[in-house]
This record gives sequence, structure tokens and C-alpha cells, in this order.
Amino acid sequence: MTPHSAPDYLTCFEALLEQNIFALPAKDKKALLLPVLTALHEHHKRHCVEYRNIVGETPLAANSATSLPYLAVRLFKQFSLSSVAPVSYTHLTLPTSDLV
Repeated sequence: MTPHSAPDYLTCFEALLEQNIFALPAKDKKALLLPVLTALHEHHKRHCVEYRNIVGETPLAANSATSLPYLAVRLFKQFSLSSVAPVSYTHLTLPTSDLV
């Protein structure tokens, strides 16, 4: 799956949520989860320079969840691994009430 042809991770996740996962055998659950994890991996590679530097540019040939890259938890403590723009809450104002 190339970054340009990778499905949107939200589309994959929504398809996963539409399934009755409690009624599925483990093999089928894994088959449903793998496209979501692969799409997330591709999304993070496209939108997070630090993540891309860690996992490299090599396309992922994921045929099981164990072939996905392993990231140590300490990386999230040491680096800002974010695929979305930071949210600033300084522009928010709370309305006041005359009832106080």
C-alpha cells in the first residue's frame, strides 16, 4: 500500500465499528483490525516527520499486526509524536452570567 493509495484510517475504523466484533472469531477480528492499523501507520508517516524518521520511508508490507513497527513508550515522552496540529485553548473565553 503506497501512501497515495492508502485508505483513510477513519474510513477503516468506521468499517471496523460496523462489525459485530463480539460474534467474530479471532482470525476475522485480526483481519478487520489490520487495515485500520496499516492506515494509521501510513497516516502518521505522512503527517508526522518524527514518526517518519523513526520508522523510515520503506513501504509497509503488513500481512499481520506483528509486522507493524514497534515504538517504545519512552519515545512519546521524549519527542512530540503528533499527526495533528496542536490545539490552543488560549483563545477561548467563557461567557459570564448576570445571575452570579
